[in-house]
Amino acid sequence: MAETALDAFLLPRCSKRFPQDIGKGRPCLNAHIGKCMAVCSGKISCENYNQAVKNAVHLIRYGKKDILKTLNERMLEASDRLEFETAALLRDQINAITKVTAGQKVVVDPEVEMDVVALAGTPGSVCAAVLRFREGRLTDKREFLFPRYGRYCCRAGGVSAPVLPG
Repeated sequence: MAETALDAFLLPRCSKRFPQDIGKGRPCLNAHIGKCMAVCSGKISCENYNQAVKNAVHLIRYGKKDILKTLNERMLEASDRLEFETAALLRDQINAITKVTAGQKVVVDPEVEMDVVALAGTPGSVCAAVLRFREGRLTDKREFLFPRYGRYCCRAGGVSAPVLPG
């Protein structure tokens, strides 16, 4: 969900520190291809940046339902004030959230919190994936690649518990 929030609200992914790095150097490639609001350029107000961060945190914590309602209200208010660029940005955020979250077809009891670990391997490497479910939603996914341990744990029929070399 964190990746969805970064994408939907165009938050920076670069290693620049804000506000120290505002105006220093050129904006990153993500800014040029429309995947970042380019805080580093100094053209984004502190209020707009803080609102984007607040919305991203809300999306991660509470899911898409509440934030979509809020963004829709803000989009209609902006269009009523004839602020069409703001309304278009909000529309794009709504579309990004809807598009990314629409692919999630996992049904889990909202009362159950669980972490799922999956392993896959080849003779040369092993990959482990950890899926975290909270409040009935997939909230985090991480992959770990172990490139040299495939020969220690791959057997016919699947992956067994890895035995690390001594």
